[in-house]
Amino acid sequence: MIYECHITCSEGDAMLCEAVARELHWKTSEIARDPMLGQATYCYMTSHDVDLLRMYARMTTAVQRLGSVGVGVIRTKIELIVHDSRGAT
Repeated sequence: MIYECHITCSEGDAMLCEAVARELHWKTSEIARDPMLGQATYCYMTSHDVDLLRMYARMTTAVQRLGSVGVGVIRTKIELIVHDSRGAT
């Protein structure tokens, strides 16, 4: 099993999110028109882990670090990946 964590922030905080992500070894991306959050564009920090409790602790650390540099977190989410296919199946 592998868990995927997303931390959602405002697009305006993208540069700060990217700095925190580099520091904590997370990836970043942006998405427009999130199905749950609406039409705006958001910045995402994403990471993976095989251990749920460790993933939760890493997420908590990242949220605290974002807060320490003035970034407000809009949403946090941890998902269990059941299926993930890229390209032809």
